[in-house]
Amino acid sequence: MTHDDPIARFAGAYERAEAREEFEVSRCAVATANERGLPAVRFVLLKGFDARGFVFFTNFESAKARDLDVNP
Repeated sequence: MTHDDPIARFAGAYERAEAREEFEVSRCAVATANERGLPAVRFVLLKGFDARGFVFFTNFESAKARDLDVNP
């Protein structure tokens, strides 16, 4: 990963935030849009990340999962 890589930049920011121990760094906001393009933001726990992207868990029956299914 290079410095210009957004995942690498995120990794640096994540490590700095984690070192401060002031808050739960795995808590993040995920924004989606439904089939009509209406946005929604929800908080999830980030389980991991690498060069391929971010990993978080959700219920496959949730509105978030439905939004991601129709508008990845």
